[in-house]
Amino acid sequence: MDRRSELGIVRVVHSLLASGEDWDDQLESIEPGWPAFFRILRLYLAHFRGATCSMFQWMCFAPEPVSQAWDALTGLFGLDGAIVGQRRNASVGVPPLAGVVEVASGGAQPYTLLLLDAPAPGAVFLNACAMGGQVCMPVSFYLYGDRAAAAARIEPLWRAWMSAHFPPLSAAGD
Repeated sequence: MDRRSELGIVRVVHSLLASGEDWDDQLESIEPGWPAFFRILRLYLAHFRGATCSMFQWMCFAPEPVSQAWDALTGLFGLDGAIVGQRRNASVGVPPLAGVVEVASGGAQPYTLLLLDAPAPGAVFLNACAMGGQVCMPVSFYLYGDRAAAAARIEPLWRAWMSAHFPPLSAAGD
């Protein structure tokens, strides 16, 4: 069976009406992020099609370079050195997190996508990119099905944990 007919076809067009060439760079910087979001969509369609979703995201920042910030984030999560297909559990002291590594990508904008079974069925997506002299590291949780409502209980735990480990740079004494 052709996977395109199984999963459907998604067409995405992004554009920006602006004057000035500096906006071209802004628009082009979005392009590398699309494949990761299509992977999240593919996980949803393959494992959770039709299920409700509760999503929350936390954005933290760290000093450059990206590689050091990424190592700190993935090390704390227990995802350092993650390999596709590996089962991973969060490190001690981290809110509940367990699942199988779907994607582990390095480079200038590293990211990891984990198919979760804890704290609820879903996915968590971590990535890092340089932005304005610092490193931006969004962590996005997508929780599906009946237990997705657990996001209301889980989100404050993660926000507190992330704030404790990645305080705003102005408060970190930099």
